[in-house]
Amino acid sequence: MNSNEIIRNIIVSVVGGVVILSLFIFEIFSCGLDIDFYQIIIMGFGFIIFSLLLIASLKERKKNKKLLQELDVELKSDN
Repeated sequence: MNSNEIIRNIIVSVVGGVVILSLFIFEIFSCGLDIDFYQIIIMGFGFIIFSLLLIASLKERKKNKKLLQELDVELKSDN
């Protein structure tokens, strides 16, 4: 993954998580506690998927940053 894809995945996962949480809060305040069970499950799975995407993107970003630092150190040691 290149840097643009990683940043895009981070933005999508954060925005998706915020949207799901805001929909959940909206449902609680508009319907009270009479929310459909399946709707809660679907929102939960969506939040889990976006969370996993965020974690994977952050790990990939950290791995790329570490690789670039190692390459930089190697280039400096060659000179």
